[in-house]
Amino acid sequence: MTSERKASANRINSRASTGPKSQRGRANSARNALRHGLSVSIGADPIEVAEIEKLAREIAGTDATGEINHLAYRIAEAQLDLVRVRNARRRLLWGSRSRTETRSASQPMSPLCSVADMSLKALRSAEDLAPHRLMAFLSNLTKQLLAIDRYERRAWWHRKCALRGLDFIQR
Repeated sequence: MTSERKASANRINSRASTGPKSQRGRANSARNALRHGLSVSIGADPIEVAEIEKLAREIAGTDATGEINHLAYRIAEAQLDLVRVRNARRRLLWGSRSRTETRSASQPMSPLCSVADMSLKALRSAEDLAPHRLMAFLSNLTKQLLAIDRYERRAWWHRKCALRGLDFIQR
């Protein structure tokens, strides 16, 4: 059990830890979730919804029940989200879209943060890049890749859960 003295200290400390106070700080904090554009639900875009429904019909088949259709929709949504995350990683590393991206993934979304306004291609060609700039570049790139990895793990988890549910129903 926490003592009254410690609880009082915790209450006082928590008053100072309530987030940014300035308008600029609050504006920056509000954009945290939109940095990669990956926190936005894939089902928010009507083009994406059409693709999800098309893939879900292929997964569920023609004689599927309502529950199977629902799980197939969740699988399709997670799969297309996974594709979107992988495309974001590719754009971050190489600075452009590849030929393998789907049409929906090329739709505009929140811009990715530039990595010190350089791509890996530019980094390879810069022979006179100072070590401190290289370290800053790699540190920033690592932070962004870790964030993208979290989105990828989330998409994998959603797909795995939906697949398990579908497998359980079809037994």
